Amino acid sequence: MSLSSAALPWSTDGHILVADLAAGTLMPEKTREFERIARNLERTFETDRRLYLLKTYGQASDLAKIAAFPDRVRDLALKDLFAMWDLSVPESLSPIADSDTSSWHYKNEAYYTGAGEAPQCDIVSETNIATIFPLLLESYALANDDMTKAILLAFIIHMAADAHQPLHGVTGVDAQCEQDFGGNNFCATNRGFGDRCNTNLHALWDGAVGLFDRFDTYVELRRRFEGRHAAAALAEELNINRWLQENYQEARFIYTLREDRNPDDIYIMDGQHIAFTRLILAADRLARILDDL
Repeated sequence: MSLSSAALPWSTDGHILVADLAAGTLMPEKTREFERIARNLERTFETDRRLYLLKTYGQASDLAKIAAFPDRVRDLALKDLFAMWDLSVPESLSPIADSDTSSWHYKNEAYYTGAGEAPQCDIVSETNIATIFPLLLESYALANDDMTKAILLAFIIHMAADAHQPLHGVTGVDAQCEQDFGGNNFCATNRGFGDRCNTNLHALWDGAVGLFDRFDTYVELRRRFEGRHAAAALAEELNINRWLQENYQEARFIYTLREDRNPDDIYIMDGQHIAFTRLILAADRLARILDDL
């Protein structure tokens, strides 16, 4: 498989971290089952990709190492993705077999960033992370072969993490309902030479507002999160629509950043705290979902 290594939502660090933390809380027999299933997919990665994962995330679980896979195939039609292993699209997903999976990663609820009365903007895609996630769980429960399970498992752990990145649930809109596509069209730095924007708002939050950059290795990053858990009442909330509503509530803070300006120290500090909390919630909730698969 020859797949692009472009920048990935929540970054590869974020996706691997969430899956790895979740896997670390499972019972040993469950962990062994998911590791075995995940290796079916991992073995098919191109050599350079496998070496990169081994070098950078060598101590992470095999389950975690497939967590970023869905971002690398998001432009493939679903039927073409499964056809790579001579498989059929699971029945629950067959109505959208001709479509790619790019819209699966988010649900952009309109957040009005202007003053005055907010407009009523109908911009949510019919196929989105909230509509897809239950179908992935249903398809996994009905799957009979390990490769189909591995592909679905990669999407399940990936989407659980994506659903906790605030800008996968919110998009800024103006009075005319023109949107910034989850912050992708919002410049979050001072513009440089040629009016170039070095980092957009979405990318800023993909990197946990700089949190991931504070650690030189994945081992150091994981150690920062080990032993941290959300309150039980929050961790047991497994309705993805509730997760997305939580993202929407964070928009009030996220959009305090002025466009075309570097975030100040207070924004970075508070943003990293929000990202840290969302990552822990994602891991705790994913662990409960995996335990039920």
